[in-house]
Amino acid sequence: MRKLEELGFIKIAPGKHGEISSVLLMNPHKALRTLHEKGEAGLEAKLYNTMVEQMSDYGMKDFEVKVSTEQKTDPNPESKAIARVDTKKP
Repeated sequence: MRKLEELGFIKIAPGKHGEISSVLLMNPHKALRTLHEKGEAGLEAKLYNTMVEQMSDYGMKDFEVKVSTEQKTDPNPESKAIARVDTKKP
């Protein structure tokens, strides 16, 4: 539970049942975006881009997304492209 809080997926509040009495679930898309922007180890560009594509496919409008163009062997990990997901269906 503490790791999920550390990564931004939940918020924990103490109460009468102890240190973890209440839990607030955060938007997982926004949590993943924050991890991606921080360059968190273990979150590959392919996984992040797949999430972005699925958001577009399902018409989700959570945020303006950043599509990563970096590859694992990219010598410049700062290179990223910005794209807006068009969620309007024809």
